[in-house]
Amino acid sequence: MAYVPKSKYKILNTPGGELVYTGSTLPYIGDYIKMSNGAYYAGKNILKLKRQLSKLSKLPKGFTHSVIQSKYNKLKPKKFNFLKNTQTITPSKTIPLLKDYQKGFIKRYFAKRNNNDLGFIEIDKDIYTSIKKHKGEYDHNLYTIGIIEWSLEGDVVKTNKNILTQKEKSFPNISLLFPLLNEYSKNQQAKHNIKGRVYSSGEEIPTNLPPAYGLPLKPNQYCQNCIHREKAKCNFWEAEIKTGHWCKSWKMLQTNAPQFSPTKLPQLKSQTEIKNSGGSGGTSYSGGGGY
Repeated sequence: MAYVPKSKYKILNTPGGELVYTGSTLPYIGDYIKMSNGAYYAGKNILKLKRQLSKLSKLPKGFTHSVIQSKYNKLKPKKFNFLKNTQTITPSKTIPLLKDYQKGFIKRYFAKRNNNDLGFIEIDKDIYTSIKKHKGEYDHNLYTIGIIEWSLEGDVVKTNKNILTQKEKSFPNISLLFPLLNEYSKNQQAKHNIKGRVYSSGEEIPTNLPPAYGLPLKPNQYCQNCIHREKAKCNFWEAEIKTGHWCKSWKMLQTNAPQFSPTKLPQLKSQTEIKNSGGSGGTSYSGGGGY
């Protein structure tokens, strides 16, 4: 999970009688996280949220939550202990890499909540595998999981529509999860041939990098922590890059990559410098332009 400012959550504790696991009447005891948007999560690790919680509804006169809680725990101790340690499933998209474009398709993973006909969420391979193998990290009883092979080349709209139509037979309404039929298509990548751009060292910038390629607009957005980077190469644009730079195709890599100080980043030459050095056909690198 991405960094969450401390002002956006509180870590609290409940002795019981306040919260239940969302989607059940199972009472919750222990540390929990209260988000600024009103959401509640079990545990106290903001970077690894566990199962979502809900406020208890009012009980009829003469009943107490402590009595219900005690009886539930005694009747179903195994279920209580299992659910207490499960995490909330966090939606996650699988981003295509160069090897996927070479194959022409990518595997996308999803989970459907069994008690909700529209309860689809896209997940990553790790969560899919965990649920499939009943590792206990997520409530495998609550979800049914699946995979689709998403087309990346050719007539992707037609192909992906046919794929979803077939998948609808076993997962009705799955098409609602993937409304953009040409998502990640190779055809969506603009073809660039921008000449005359150089770094301050005089090294040429690859012509197929987009117009927006340049110094980052925000301190924590740069090629170094982009999901498309593999060593010194961008797999999205298939070009050599500098890790302290950025473009509009940037997507956060979930890692503890170090932050760069903008004042220490290698500088791109200005348009005037490019023209004076004999370059041609340059583009502004202040972060404008497409992609």
